[in-house]
Amino acid sequence: MSNNSNDIAGLHREFSRFDSDNNGRIEYEEFIELLGSVGPRPTEEEAQLAFSVIDSDNTGYVEFEEFVHWWLDH
Repeated sequence: MSNNSNDIAGLHREFSRFDSDNNGRIEYEEFIELLGSVGPRPTEEEAQLAFSVIDSDNTGYVEFEEFVHWWLDH
């Protein structure tokens, strides 16, 4: 995915679908569903690894900004 405003807007729409309380962050279970919506569904091991990398501040959830940085780097 290229780094432009349409791509970011699309990611935000997908992210928001799984951010049920609209607080700008998703928990692990929601994260797995999100990954499956934007690409191939990951294995449990892949999802755990990705979550631990993306949740760089170890809060137990992924913020939209963290997700975008990770997505654009991959």
